[in-house]
Amino acid sequence: MKLSFSDKVLLAFYDEYHQVKPNFISLNMKLKNELNHELYVQVLKKLDQEMLLDGVMLWYSAGGKKFARADLAKPTSFGINYVEEKLGINPNESKSFKRTMVNKIIADQKIQV
Repeated sequence: MKLSFSDKVLLAFYDEYHQVKPNFISLNMKLKNELNHELYVQVLKKLDQEMLLDGVMLWYSAGGKKFARADLAKPTSFGINYVEEKLGINPNESKSFKRTMVNKIIADQKIQV
């Protein structure tokens, strides 16, 4: 299975969403520190425009540099359905089963998130 960069970022938000105590602030900081700034901003903008993530804040500096904040972002119902369809996860499964499936895919894809 081939996952795009956007898919991998959405997968990280999906996985965090299914944690017992999701911490999107921590996830955003981790992603922001690990990824290229401009690419991360573009991906967040794309996921926001496609209504797969909610709570993304985008703005530009006076110099035209793009910024994004996703501290309060979380997957929308469309985003959750997209991930589950893409990965073949039954929506009726438990959160723990879904996390197990996602973690297996992350390991198989060698995704660092």
